[in-house]
Amino acid sequence: MINIWDYQDVERKVKITDVDGQEFIGYISDLVDVGEEAEGEGFGEDSISIDCQKGYIGIPQSKIKSIEILV
Repeated sequence: MINIWDYQDVERKVKITDVDGQEFIGYISDLVDVGEEAEGEGFGEDSISIDCQKGYIGIPQSKIKSIEILV
């Protein structure tokens, strides 16, 4: 499993590939600790949000296959 916290200070564009093979290219906008989620909302695990061509997307840590920092 990818440790999303390794990417908390990345300001460059990234490509996130999920376990289903979908790719999201954009900028990391937020990392959310499971303890910061509102009760009954969120993914029930740490997650990453990315602002990309598909909009503002939240992805739970367990669904991320890879994160690539782009040049």
